[in-house]
Amino acid sequence: MSGVADVNERTGRLVELLEQQRECYRGLKRLAEKQRRLIADEDPEALLKILAERQRLVDQLGELNKSLQPYRQEWANTYTQMKSERRQYVQQVLDEINTLLGSIMLTDAEDSRMLSASKANVRNRIQEATSGRMANSAYATQAYRASRTATADHEA
Repeated sequence: MSGVADVNERTGRLVELLEQQRECYRGLKRLAEKQRRLIADEDPEALLKILAERQRLVDQLGELNKSLQPYRQEWANTYTQMKSERRQYVQQVLDEINTLLGSIMLTDAEDSRMLSASKANVRNRIQEATSGRMANSAYATQAYRASRTATADHEA
């Protein structure tokens, strides 16, 4: 009987770890949605806070992955020893985790493109402003010279 109890305890711990992992991915998805809005709103300070929160969840996922490693190494054996209901539930949790991960990765790739476009836009505006200042400076120099020439001609 202790073998069945061991299997139930082991699979119970596996389910617990997978549920924690799913919650981390749910949190990452919520933060990714907030991140998208902050990028669109061009709010870098709030964006940095979101990124720090995301890093905390990624670190937590790293710890969960370490805890899940022994289960991965014996996955086929562990999975086949589970009761049917538990196996079905584990599969649902894994499917949701994979869906969340795919969605997060897609959102991050889109956000990366948005940030690159925003960066290019800022760079162009800086170049335009720099060109405008240089033109103004050249115009002011030219106007100053013309003024000095006119003053010199007038005095002569």
